[in-house]
Amino acid sequence: MESMSHESSSNRPEPGASPVDRGQIILIVLIGLALVASVIMLLTDSDGAQKIALLAALWSAVLAFFLLFRDRKQVEQAQQELEAREALHRAELERKQAEQQAEKFRLEKQHQNELRVKDNETLKEIRQQLEEMRVQLSELSGREWVYEPAVVQAEARRIIELESEQNRLKREQETPEPVTADQVDTVPTPEWTAPEEPEVVDVQVEQPEEEEQPRRSRHASPDAGGGRRRRDERSGGVSVAELLAAAKKKDKK
Repeated sequence: MESMSHESSSNRPEPGASPVDRGQIILIVLIGLALVASVIMLLTDSDGAQKIALLAALWSAVLAFFLLFRDRKQVEQAQQELEAREALHRAELERKQAEQQAEKFRLEKQHQNELRVKDNETLKEIRQQLEEMRVQLSELSGREWVYEPAVVQAEARRIIELESEQNRLKREQETPEPVTADQVDTVPTPEWTAPEEPEVVDVQVEQPEEEEQPRRSRHASPDAGGGRRRRDERSGGVSVAELLAAAKKKDKK
């Protein structure tokens, strides 16, 4: 399809090819006319040749400007067409790659399904052959041959092995690792400081010596018995409560 598009694009005529050629021819003619008129003007000092040369130069400049603008526009258009073709080509390639990948995935899946079906058929045939052999062995030996006890024994043996492995791992985890002298952290031994003993205050209570009181006469006055109380109250002695209070204040200080 791409070759056909290239052939069609090469066979059809490019738009604007003939106008480009004619414009270039006209531009060359005008430039040549301006040169010839300039030479004649220099040789003959003619005003007509000067005017012709000036007009030819002006028209050639104008024509060159239009030709340049058209060529630039054509180049931009051709570049845009080329970019569009490249984008279309990339999209076509991506589409083909996606189709190829999808086809490859489908074939792989189909192949896997076929292999699975073949494996299942092979397993069925093997089971049938084993069943026939079991029946023949049972007939020859006179007892029934079964496969289930062997499978059960294997599973039980495997379970026992797993349990023993787990118990061994538990014992290894529970066994403490030997601690070397380097691994023992040197913890400073706390120093014991004896608590401060409370200051003992010796309180000595001095009791005034009792003076020998004269025996009260039978005819003594009733106020004679209260004389001692008044003497104690007048003396400068300190009571026990005041001494205890003073000792407590001293302990607090």
